[in-house]
Amino acid sequence: MATPEKTITSLSVTENPPSTDLNNDGKQTFIDIGIFLQNMLHNDARYDFNQDGKVDARDMGILIDAGRH
Repeated sequence: MATPEKTITSLSVTENPPSTDLNNDGKQTFIDIGIFLQNMLHNDARYDFNQDGKVDARDMGILIDAGRH
């Protein structure tokens, strides 16, 4: 008896979203918010936390929410 073949019809590859700990000190603080604000207008993917292709207030909201936890 032959073994049935399996076909993969879709594949999703996801990367880890950018870390909100911008100065790599293990926590989100006002320092991280300051770093974000200094770089917000450059539209750098490092600060695009929701990965929608824009660096905006939504990303800052994610950073602020991360600091609450």
